[in-house]
Amino acid sequence: MPKKGKLPEWEKDENKRHLFRLILAKPASFKELLEQTTTMFSSTATLSKHLNTLEKQGLIEKAIEKGKTVYRATLNEETLLSEIRAMSFDMLLGILSVTAPDLAKIWEVFPKALTKVIIHFKKRKVEGKPSLSPQEVVNQTIKIIESTTPPEILKLLQEKK
Repeated sequence: MPKKGKLPEWEKDENKRHLFRLILAKPASFKELLEQTTTMFSSTATLSKHLNTLEKQGLIEKAIEKGKTVYRATLNEETLLSEIRAMSFDMLLGILSVTAPDLAKIWEVFPKALTKVIIHFKKRKVEGKPSLSPQEVVNQTIKIIESTTPPEILKLLQEKK
């Protein structure tokens, strides 16, 4: 795992990130991946190189499914978890946009909402206001998140309940 705050080498390359997202969303053969990435990779050798890198990182593996060789995300939870922890927020949104588009839309609004929450509580502290109970903190946080979340996202959240 990379040092805190540093991206793993494979993630610095947009093509590898895209390739990993494709495989994470759905196992695919070399031919299928080549067809999905024709504008990205100039040759089969380039695709092979990127697949080998992801394989060496323990993120993907070759497997036989329905009689053909496919690349799929590894089933090694520990390896995937350590890499996902190191991923950028954009990478996670990219994966979600393929695998769960509604969830990606919901997650996209969180940084702005959480920034408002942090600012609210820092202002309270600077202004010397008394501490809130845990329940009051939760209530204030929910209120701020709801006030900064677009209506279409609030509707999605209600539908998911």
